[in-house]
Amino acid sequence: MKKYHIYVYTPFHKNSKFIPHLLEHVLLQWPRDDLSWFLKSNDIIWKSRAFFTEYIIRCEKEELSEIISKLRISPEKKLISAEYPVIKDELNRKTYHAILYEKIWKKLISEKFNNNNLGKLNFNDLYEYFEKYYINWNIIILEDDIKFKELEKGYDSEPKRTEVINLQWFRECVYIWEMSLEQFFHALYLSEFYNSYLNYHYRTNIKKYSWDTTTFYFYDEFVCLSVPSELENTINLITAEFKTNWKIYMKNKLKNDDNEFLTSMDGAMMVKYGHTLSMDAKMRMIELL
Repeated sequence: MKKYHIYVYTPFHKNSKFIPHLLEHVLLQWPRDDLSWFLKSNDIIWKSRAFFTEYIIRCEKEELSEIISKLRISPEKKLISAEYPVIKDELNRKTYHAILYEKIWKKLISEKFNNNNLGKLNFNDLYEYFEKYYINWNIIILEDDIKFKELEKGYDSEPKRTEVINLQWFRECVYIWEMSLEQFFHALYLSEFYNSYLNYHYRTNIKKYSWDTTTFYFYDEFVCLSVPSELENTINLITAEFKTNWKIYMKNKLKNDDNEFLTSMDGAMMVKYGHTLSMDAKMRMIELL
């Protein structure tokens, strides 16, 4: 049995993530009338992100083609209707990150952006979207033991941010870059670095649990990194020793390829560009942080 990462390009629909999110809920669902659904559902992880949906599946190689075929079968209306109140409840829960996410995209994309747009369910829109992206668009499949197609490209300078939004309500700044392969990973590794430092700072210097984190967001055209006020106040306290130790830690983490989230981010770039950064380029990027 192997683990497969399946990626589908699923952009916003009418300034909302609702339809791709709903499809993520209903596709590959198993019958719910007995225990078999619960057992089999443990083999699949669904994740709907900014412009793609990822399905992480453990199965035998012979089963993979059947699973891909199921992804291309239109979901029944009764299953969609049954799942609708579930996703409605999920999206109506206004978490901190959900509110922050929405505020960022309202600033960048459109004041009409509404990630939690739960108006009347339009089956025509949903099936047209499904046909466009699940049937007529390429689906990318990656095995855990097959390396990503890598882009051999040098990296020797820090990308410069293009804009900063100051969200006073959250007491944090949001740094924004135009989307590119290099700037995507630059912001991603900055987020990992700052989160590591915040966790260290709170536990070591303040003796408290770290509630503050940076938040990494991305869309087709933008990469964003929100920075909490606590980091702005303590960033000058980061020592050279901490930086050196973190770089060693992060490089080993990438070489061991044991982080599901970082693997997903490589997959996101595969969806967008057809390739990702080479390991050497990633090592150079981390060294320059």
